[in-house]
Amino acid sequence: MMLAEDIAKDINWTLITAIVMTLATVAMWWDARKSRTTNTVITNQPLTVEIVKALHEQFANKEEFDKHVGHNTDRHAQIFKTIERVERTANAALEKQVETVRKDLVVVGNHVAGLQTETKLQNQQLARMDAKLDRLAERKS
Repeated sequence: MMLAEDIAKDINWTLITAIVMTLATVAMWWDARKSRTTNTVITNQPLTVEIVKALHEQFANKEEFDKHVGHNTDRHAQIFKTIERVERTANAALEKQVETVRKDLVVVGNHVAGLQTETKLQNQQLARMDAKLDRLAERKS
């Protein structure tokens, strides 16, 4: 029986807590709603129309803005053309240097092949001479 009483007390406290939290939430919502509606009223505007009219001379009109946009568009086109020209020139110079290096590599490769052939022939001749010397040494002994 005691366990049932403890559970009933816990349920009662849980319900009381839930009701208090619900009331607090509704009160906070009501307060936020009330303060929101009062803040939407604008009183005593700090900027007046006369200040904007006085500053109007500093602003660009649509025609001037369009003229500047056109000028900027033309300038960007010129810059991109210049970049493309420089890029093409640099690529051509680089390709020319790469071609020169390729030709030099072919020449070096031919020289290396020639040196290999010469070395092979000299080694063969040395082997023949070594064999002759061995035969002469055998005859004298």
